[in-house]
Amino acid sequence: MLFYIYLIFLELSSALAYICSWLSWHPNVVYLWSQLCLDFAGCQVFFLEKSHNLALYEENGCLFLSTMANNNEDLYTTAIDTYVTNGWALALTPYSYLTTWWYDNYEKPDLSASLAKTYYYNAIVYPEISKEDGVSFYINFAWETKMSIQIILTHHKEAVLNIKKREAAYGINLYCYRSEVIRPKYFSTFEEFSEYVGLIWREQLENIQTP
Repeated sequence: MLFYIYLIFLELSSALAYICSWLSWHPNVVYLWSQLCLDFAGCQVFFLEKSHNLALYEENGCLFLSTMANNNEDLYTTAIDTYVTNGWALALTPYSYLTTWWYDNYEKPDLSASLAKTYYYNAIVYPEISKEDGVSFYINFAWETKMSIQIILTHHKEAVLNIKKREAAYGINLYCYRSEVIRPKYFSTFEEFSEYVGLIWREQLENIQTP
């Protein structure tokens, strides 16, 4: 029953958030929406001791590399990542259950075009849902556009809502880690930049499993 209550709530709340955002009801409607989602599910977010400050004001914007819960389209992923980025990043994932079919034919997005159509300066991306090597694609994009990269990973978000298993839980504690900000301008070559980002990505994927 809780599973279906969450789905209905997400459909209604995301639609309302979209309408309010379009009407400019509040400068950061999506952040208020993410807070509402977490409150509705009784979730609390705790930042790990070694977590770094959020990189919202990088010169050329920031790509936040994250993971989909259970490596599938679990809808609370969007709300959680929107919350931990303070609502100031374009989440390239659907907010609504009705649009999850999109992942079946997922292609690498045109990030430049997506950002150009919005007021967002930063973007949340999910490398592992790309059919190809998503990490390499985003690293290359960041290098070409001189965007910074920050990895944001949250432990336990897979327990809030699981579409594949049709399960949901209330009152989950979420443990978030934000990596250092990795800026292309401090690397001499793309290979050095790519190797370093890949190293941090792999390390954090391992570390977030045991907060």
